[in-house]
Amino acid sequence: MTRCSFDIHVQEILGTLMNGATLVMLHPRGTLDFEYLAD
Repeated sequence: MTRCSFDIHVQEILGTLMNGATLVMLHPRGTLDFEYLAD
């Protein structure tokens, strides 16, 4: 999981979608909330 910086953010989103994978966007503190991640 990485934070959003423009160059990497665009590369990760487009690369993921172009390969047919699922993209999951977390809220800013979502990486600290294990129940949120489990859902």
